[in-house]
Amino acid sequence: MTLRIIGDAHGKFGQYCDVAREAEFSLQLGDMGFDYGLLDRARKHYGMSDDDHKFFGGNHDNYTRYSIVPFALGDWGSYELGGVKFFYIRGAFSIDKKWRQAQPQKCWWEEEQLTVDQANRCAYDYAQARPDLVITHGCPTDIAEQIGNPSVLRGFGFDPETFTTPTQKLLQACLEIHQPEHWYFGHFHQDINLIHKGTKFHCLDELSYTDVE
Repeated sequence: MTLRIIGDAHGKFGQYCDVAREAEFSLQLGDMGFDYGLLDRARKHYGMSDDDHKFFGGNHDNYTRYSIVPFALGDWGSYELGGVKFFYIRGAFSIDKKWRQAQPQKCWWEEEQLTVDQANRCAYDYAQARPDLVITHGCPTDIAEQIGNPSVLRGFGFDPETFTTPTQKLLQACLEIHQPEHWYFGHFHQDINLIHKGTKFHCLDELSYTDVE
């Protein structure tokens, strides 16, 4: 069987559904959006089962409702979808956090990143699982430093030479513990493939997708 992995959706639910419903099974990499009621309508109109089409949270997701949405996987863990086994980890840091906090309509959640306790438990579970395939929203620090755009960080008041996040550190720690064969992620809005420490990293652009057997 085949699993379709889909990049950030950012609330473009119609386009996301067009991509997802072409596949029997799909997994969206986070930043799905905020109005998950649209996923319920997708289920009714397109017959998309929440057993076969899943997503996990990024940094632009509605964590007030995330835990009760049938399509949502959770925070981290081992999972099998479409016959494909993988380990997933949600979350990332919003570099536009201050702007989002100032908006009249809520569009930033403190839960966008795992807590220290959650991160420690996640790393332990990862070490036990030692997966061949890892799927996350963000990426390890080593990878972010290679593909990130320093000018974007400077634009939001961060020093590219010192910038990192708790999520990047967690994912870096996981990479140091065990190097999977493949690692898929989104967040950076570009299609990039590279090899680092023996792991093949695949970054997917917004609504870009790839099929994995």
